[in-house]
Order: sequence, then C-alpha cells, then structure tokens
Amino acid sequence: MVFGRIFMISLLILPSFALAQRFGGNPPTHRWLQKGSDAVRILYPAGSDSLAERVSEIAHRLAMVDPSPLGNKVRSIPILLQTRPVISNAYVGLAPWRSEFYLTPLQNSLHLGSLPWLDMLSIHELRHVQQYAQFRRGWSKFAWWLAGEQGQGLANAMSVPDWFFEGDAVDQETLRSGQGRGRLPDFFNGYRSLWADGRSYRYMKLRNGSLKNYVPDHYQLGYLLVAAGRERFGPDIWSKVTLDAAAFRPLFYPLQGAFRRHTGQTFRSFSRDVLSNGMELPITPQDTISANSEWLTVTYKRNVADHQFPRHIGRDSLLVIRRAYNQIPYWYLLYAGRMRRLAMKDIGIDDYFTYGGGLIAYTAYQPEARWSWQEYNEVMVLDLQTGDRKVLTRGGRYFSPGISPDGSRIAAVQVDGNGRSTLHVLDAKDGKLLMELPNPDGYFHTYPVFGRDREELIAAVRDRSGAMALVAWDLRDQTRRILLPFSVRPMAFPAVRDGMLTFTSSYGGFDRLFMLDLDRSALYLPPDIPPAVRGAVFDSISATLTYAAFTSDGYRIGRKKIGDAGAPIPIAQWASEPLVQVFPVSRRTEASILSDSGVSGARPSRAYPHLHQPFNIHSWRLGLGRCAGVYPLSLAEGWFFGYP
Repeated sequence: MVFGRIFMISLLILPSFALAQRFGGNPPTHRWLQKGSDAVRILYPAGSDSLAERVSEIAHRLAMVDPSPLGNKVRSIPILLQTRPVISNAYVGLAPWRSEFYLTPLQNSLHLGSLPWLDMLSIHELRHVQQYAQFRRGWSKFAWWLAGEQGQGLANAMSVPDWFFEGDAVDQETLRSGQGRGRLPDFFNGYRSLWADGRSYRYMKLRNGSLKNYVPDHYQLGYLLVAAGRERFGPDIWSKVTLDAAAFRPLFYPLQGAFRRHTGQTFRSFSRDVLSNGMELPITPQDTISANSEWLTVTYKRNVADHQFPRHIGRDSLLVIRRAYNQIPYWYLLYAGRMRRLAMKDIGIDDYFTYGGGLIAYTAYQPEARWSWQEYNEVMVLDLQTGDRKVLTRGGRYFSPGISPDGSRIAAVQVDGNGRSTLHVLDAKDGKLLMELPNPDGYFHTYPVFGRDREELIAAVRDRSGAMALVAWDLRDQTRRILLPFSVRPMAFPAVRDGMLTFTSSYGGFDRLFMLDLDRSALYLPPDIPPAVRGAVFDSISATLTYAAFTSDGYRIGRKKIGDAGAPIPIAQWASEPLVQVFPVSRRTEASILSDSGVSGARPSRAYPHLHQPFNIHSWRLGLGRCAGVYPLSLAEGWFFGYP
C-alpha cells in the first residue's frame, strides 16, 4: 500500500522534471561537430563549418580589441549554432553557462540592420559573455559560491538592470560594425515619437512598461542611457558603475549609488535629462497632418493599436491588419471612415501580408510536434469571399510571400538552416513549386512582390557585405536587372501599384518613403509624408499615397494627395550618399572589426561525442540539491534536474 502511494506520487512529480519536448530538441541522428578557439567553443551541425569559423574569428577579434572594456576577466563559453528554428534570435545564459544562435536572418532590414546576420549576433551576444564574466564579484561572487551559476544570475539581476545588459550590447554592435542599431532610425522611432508628441514619462514607467500606453522596450531605453553616459562621463564610466553595482557597493540601490559615486550626479537627474531628449536627436512631429492629408484610423485613450500594410481592395476600400494590446491580429476592411472585422490571422512571426485576386497571402508559424528545435514557416492563403484558409506548404521555411495581382502565383523567400535564401514561385492553388530563381551572388532576398504583371518580380536584396539594392526579375527567362544600385542604407516593404513602386529606406536620419516610377526609372521622395512608414501604396486615379506611419499611439493609416511628387532624385547620388550620422555613438571613432581578413586561431573541427560531459553541475538549489544541465544525445538546450 505504502509502495503504491509512493509510486503514484512519483508519477505525478516526474513529468515536472522529465520534459519530453525539451529532451528531444534535435533527432539523435543529427551529426554535430565542434570547433574551439582561444575565446569560444562552438558546437554546430555538419555543413555549417564556415559559420562556425566566422563566429570564432569575431570572438577572437573582440577578445583582442575591446572598445569599452568592462574589466579584464575572460571566460570561454560554448556556443551552439541552431539551424532548425525559423525565429531570429540568440541568447547568453547562466545555469548552465552557454549561448545559442538561431541562424535564420530577419526579413526586416530596417529593424536590426542589413549587415550579415551572424556577424551582428556574434558582436551583440559576445558582449553579454563579457558582462557576465566581469559581474562575478563581491556579493554576486558570494551568491555564486553559495548557489552556483543560478546564484550569480539572481544577484546580477538584482544589482544590474536588464536595460544595461541590452543597451551596452547594442552600443557594442554599433561601435564594432559599420551599422548597428545605434545608427538605425527605426531603433529611435519610439522615443522620437514620444518627444514629438510632448509625452514625458517617468523613468519607472519607461523601465517597467505599460499596458495602456506605448513605451519603448529596454533595448532602446538601455542604449540611450549607456550611450549618453559614455558620451558625458567617458568610455569607462559604466565599467566603474556596474562593477561596483555587481559587488553590491552600496548594498541598496547599488547601480544608482555607484553612478552617483563615480559621476557626482544622481541617476534620477541623469535619466530624466536623457529621456527628455537630452541627446538632442532630431525629431519630426509625427501627428502633424499637412494640407491634403488625413488620418484614416483613430487613436485610443487606454489602448495602443497598430494598423499596418494597407492594401487596396477596391477604389474606396482598404484592407489592413490590426494588432492591439488587448487583441490578437485581425484583418479589417477600412472604408468610409468605418472599420469592419474580416478574419483572424494565424500565429506568425510577423504581420506582413499581400493581397491579390481576392486572396491574402501570409505565413504561419508551425513548430514540430516531436523535436522542439525544428520549426516551420508555412505559406497560407485566405479567400476573403469564402473565408476558406489553405496551407500551401508543408515543412517549409518561407517568409514574406507576395501574391500576383491576379492571385495565381505566390513568390516567397525560402531560407535554409544556414541563412541562405532562394526565391521560390509557387502555384497559389496547391503550393506547387513552379520556379526557383538562381542566386549566383548569394544575395539574401527580402519582401518579393510582383511588378506590373505576373511575369515581373521585384525584391529588396542584401549582398554579403550588407549593402542593399532593389532587383527585378523577368520570370519568362529568369534574367534580372538592378532597379536601384547597392548602397549602405537598409530598405524594406516594397509595393507595386499602377506602375509605381513604393518602399521605405533609411535616408537623412529617418526611415523615409520613396517612390520609383518603373516606366521612367525615376526616383522620388514625396514631400510631407511622416517618417517610419511601412506598407505604403499609390493610387494613380486619385493621385494619393496611403501609408502606415509610426506614432506614439501605434501605427496609423494615413492618406495624402501628392499631385506633384517634385523633382526626381538622381539615382547615382541617392546610392552614394552615406548614412547620416546624427546619433552620439556615430561621433565616436572606433573602427569596425567586420573585415574579411584575419586569423581567428581556431583549431580544426572534430566530431562532438554524444556522451561528452553529459552532466554539468552548475548550481545548488535549496530543497532540490545540485542542478545539472543535461545535454542529451540530441544536443537540446538542456533541462534541469534536481539530485538530492
């Protein structure tokens, strides 16, 4: 009887530890290799040797040249390159000590930049490695001694806020590359919209977020504070402040106390000054509507709603997607000042969609049921008249589908596990692969759209250096031509209607809307259009531009009569003009480390033994005992098990 009760209790408790999906991250047949260097040990699947070498090389360079050192401690870290997820991400974690890179690049180059995805990941995440290596000191070191890596993680989280971890890493990616988020207008849209509208929130609201008002995230908050601190007090100020804070000197409010000790200024006054545009960034009134303009969507007093990607569904009607703080994404019909809800969108990585022939083309995120690291992004079609949904692909890795005007074809970006992309043309009825466009130059394709007919395809592409261009393909013979030459400025969201191509590109310190006349090859910058626009479309009959512009109340749909778009911009001049350096970090002189030459000191690759270090004792939990990161045969992230 007693044995039976113990057995039943064990069955109830065991599932809380033995998580089958986390244990089975990748199939056991997945072949793994490893490559070590003086700074990192990289674990990667067969076929990703060049990527592992690149990470090792960047890690070596960062270890040799640190632009703003936090300290002199160095700690090697294992980095796992994951090729099967479709979500663009990475992290560095304590307990156990490791990092994982998800190698699928992001489609939106305005958001994280157009430089090679792996390069930006390496610079950003390796800064977190440096941070954790320095922050095991004082009371944080005592917490590590008492409870292991989980103890250090708790102490660091109590003493150094998350905005510093991410803001400092964004600062590094900006200093050590030719781009980085500190040079991208999209990264500053949040605070510039608040300043333009005269909204001054307290630090604690900006620190903790809001469910009622739009508040920029801790990446943006952290970068403003970190960059301003180094600009005003010297490049080593945060080293002094955070090392004292991690050691809990003083014990209460350690970061604020350390900041005042080393600068002579209270953190409250410093943050208030910076967060009220103390960095003197140029701002443009976002809510000002010029003549011949109007907002088509309203704002909400106690909620934030984004209306994006307007598509003409008729001469007087627009199709938009709406996402709010209190609502999942839905498609709406916008007409005569009213909105009518049409259909709910499936769970997806983003809200991008295109419309043609009565059909909506978009993608839906689908995780593998058995292997937790295997993910898919499937092309979906929604018929607006019948409401029927159809999954066109199974087991695909597709992004940003563009549907032809007659709704017969869909062009989508297929991305493999190593981040290489190919343009596929699919049949909109059954998802059959009709065409795979050659990619001899290794471009990364983003946001393909059909041009004036279903035989012309246009996409924004990135080359291996991170420069971007607009390229057009003739699907009859698969030849291509460059519409706009390669330049250093990111671009995204092309759309074609009535022979006019609209797209968004970084220009003059803002993300601006451009128009390219496909018949005359003339480029225009239409006047009086708010910055930070996505998904604009042109209507030749009414001579209007309809767009989604970022505001402090979320993305709003606006419309403007343009009559005359002004004089065209010389394309050669547009391509050669550099990014406007208006942000404080851009005025510092540290050089990029992302050159192609250099020796990483990496050792040759070798097979990773399945049973290598199966248990890694890293922490001590009160009541549970020691905690081990278990690395099973499939090299999953690891799961924690308490041993008494």
